[in-house]
Amino acid sequence: MSVRTGVFCILLVVMMTAGATASVTGGYTEQPHSQTVEELDNITQPQIETPTSGSGLGSGPEILAQTTETPANTTPQNNTTNTTETETPTSTPPPNGTETETPTPTPSQQSLSVTGSIENPNPPGSTAVETTITLQFDTQIATGTLIEFDESYSTDDIQIESVQPARTNTTGAVTGRVQQSSGGENDTSQPQIRLTPTGSIKDIETVLTIQHPRVQNDTQYQLTARPPATETESNEEFKTTVVSYTVRSVGDDRRSGLTSEFDRLGGSGFVYQNATVYQGEADIEFRGALDPPLRGISGNTDGKLLSPPIPTDAPTGAYSSDGTNETATIRVQTPKMNTLRVENAEDVDISGGTVYPETTDTLTVIAQSNFEDAEEIELTVQNSENIDIT
Repeated sequence: MSVRTGVFCILLVVMMTAGATASVTGGYTEQPHSQTVEELDNITQPQIETPTSGSGLGSGPEILAQTTETPANTTPQNNTTNTTETETPTSTPPPNGTETETPTPTPSQQSLSVTGSIENPNPPGSTAVETTITLQFDTQIATGTLIEFDESYSTDDIQIESVQPARTNTTGAVTGRVQQSSGGENDTSQPQIRLTPTGSIKDIETVLTIQHPRVQNDTQYQLTARPPATETESNEEFKTTVVSYTVRSVGDDRRSGLTSEFDRLGGSGFVYQNATVYQGEADIEFRGALDPPLRGISGNTDGKLLSPPIPTDAPTGAYSSDGTNETATIRVQTPKMNTLRVENAEDVDISGGTVYPETTDTLTVIAQSNFEDAEEIELTVQNSENIDIT
């Protein structure tokens, strides 16, 4: 226990003689001192001696001077006309002259209420797809609000093309930054878009180019949102799903469309490694590990470059990203009909013959090509004057 004590020195002599006056001298000296409780209990009290018989007439009690230590915050008793001042202890300053700072209040966490939509909910795997995502929040978007992708993605897979308020009459703006979450004991590391709004923004529209992962089977993923984290609270429990989408697997033909299967009616879509393409294919794009222009590996293609659209006279053979067999490859072939046969109602092949409508009501055309994975066969019927009568 640390106390502040005073040393009160008294010299008092009382003469009990006629006409005598009391003479009092006193002083108060302040000294710092530390005492234990036991020491305070053992303080010696003033001693009073009473004269024995035979003392001189008129003698009175004599108070002997005694040094005492008074605990702090107590007022010495004094029946004399003199007053003794006591000092009120002040707060002890922190060491080294530093000041204690008042902590800044931390904002409390709140659950997000948000809905969303995605332009293409069925993208193909192993494909970079540009898509528009719209999010509607019930409250104003706070700085640091996070939009998160599954851990199957990385920051290199997410590219922001634009982000803006969804409502044209909104005053304000919003920016986004792609970052990787730090992860933690209960968190997985995953790419995030950190939103920074200016003004009162509730709804946003962002255009992203997303490189979707390769999947063996159709796989569903979620886009989630969570409020900003604080220094003392995690925001994991406030995560909410805003958009779900399904990444489609690329078929055995190594082709796919933007939102569904490869468009064989129009002959358009994406082509992936190990696919076969055909001379004259115009409306296709290389995706996945194919990085055009591809380079011929050997033989007819040695030293040749290849990019869509495929020229009608492109050398047939194998091409790869670096001209070796170590990287993603495709093969170029010449399109051809393997089978083309016309049969009448009696199942007789009349290919190359003449058909008279008066005698034949039904004809059956049997056709098979080597490019069925790329485009459907188109049948055109013309009369003797080369007029289309299909």
